[in-house]
Amino acid sequence: MVADNYDGMVVIDEGETVVAASRVGRQLLEAAAGAIDGRPAAAVLPPEMLVSVRRAFEAGRTVETQALAVAVLRQGTGDESRRVVQYATTVSDVGGGRVACVNFWDVTERRRAEEKLNFLAMHDPLTGALSRTGFCAALNERFVSDRMRAEGITVMAIDLAR
Repeated sequence: MVADNYDGMVVIDEGETVVAASRVGRQLLEAAAGAIDGRPAAAVLPPEMLVSVRRAFEAGRTVETQALAVAVLRQGTGDESRRVVQYATTVSDVGGGRVACVNFWDVTERRRAEEKLNFLAMHDPLTGALSRTGFCAALNERFVSDRMRAEGITVMAIDLAR
């Protein structure tokens, strides 16, 4: 049953109307869009998911699974309320028509942990200043194009610890 799915799941008919949703799907989407049953998919889904649904229907195949993608669900204001979901869209024949099933799961905490690890890999945890690795990466970025290499750069290093 759709409501018992542990991931977010939304079923959309060819008229782009939401016909069913899992409990998790409702929780994630209703916070951003209000009640979702019977509403147009465009009013419920983030633009990336809606495009995925339309592409899946246009493909014209009975079962079309698209690659995993990422979408951002905004809940309220501010970055802390942001929800990032990974999703996949499948189209199937059901009862003489076709439906798109969008399965998604919340990857917000994983993304935040990845961002924190990436920051710590390039910065000093105490001061937030670039680490040696971060400094070398910034220098390499500076010389990506011919124009940037032609401009050159001056680096002054001071060893505070002697």
